[in-house]
Amino acid sequence: MNQNTSPAQPPRYGTELGWVLFVSLLAGITLAALSIPSAQKLFGSSVGTPLVGQLFTTLGLFVVPGLWLRTRLERQQLALPALAAPKLSYLHITAFLLLLPTTIPLTEALSTSLHQWIVDNGFWPERMAAEKQQAALIDKMLFSQQPAFRWLAFFVFVPFAATAEEFFFRGTLQRLASAGYGATRGLLVSTLAFALAHQSITQLPFLLCAGFSLAWIYQRTGRLWMVIVAHLLHNMTTYFITTSAGPGSYGHSTFPMLSWSVLVALFAFGAGLTAWASSDLMKRS
Repeated sequence: MNQNTSPAQPPRYGTELGWVLFVSLLAGITLAALSIPSAQKLFGSSVGTPLVGQLFTTLGLFVVPGLWLRTRLERQQLALPALAAPKLSYLHITAFLLLLPTTIPLTEALSTSLHQWIVDNGFWPERMAAEKQQAALIDKMLFSQQPAFRWLAFFVFVPFAATAEEFFFRGTLQRLASAGYGATRGLLVSTLAFALAHQSITQLPFLLCAGFSLAWIYQRTGRLWMVIVAHLLHNMTTYFITTSAGPGSYGHSTFPMLSWSVLVALFAFGAGLTAWASSDLMKRS
């Protein structure tokens, strides 16, 4: 063996995690800055401009850093460590996919109550005004009078957002953090990053629950397609309920108002079903 040849050193995952977050911010800001002026030349003040900006910002924040990390590791002849992927039955898949639709209604109701409490008490007026303005802009994009822009809005906010976000938060951040710090911390990093990235105080209960649910599904199944499908189903449900309700409905609760007892029972059912599926997989492994 050549004495000058040393075995490849394992990557320092904490450092890699920091680099991924830095690249995410840099790429998101850069692509937004480059795409919006070009979109303004093409579409002027129409909703096409913010839609193109949203598309490229999502690409920069979530897709570019994941691809960059994989390329960086490949150059070192390394691979991003995968999570364990136990064999799943159709019952397991169903149980995990039911987690979001059964737990989200309660957390959306909590988010709505939090929003009302903040408004009633006059907390963070500037932040609340910014969130209201952002909701109004998204509402305008969803309800554009031009069919091409409405289809683009559907693509950006439903399949593209679900796929890009899961590729980043679960397929990149959670795998990286789990490899460096353990499965529990990997789950927490993924959950907190997902909630904070959406920059909404009033939606925090919903975002934390959704982020944790998706991270839990990924940790237990080890399959990225599972969380993409779960996220996609939620986005599609929210989109169709919102568009059915008409203009001005975005930013409000998208689920029918149910009593708190029903919401809690639904949440307990979904959590219990997922706990059973997780326990059953552990017994089989």
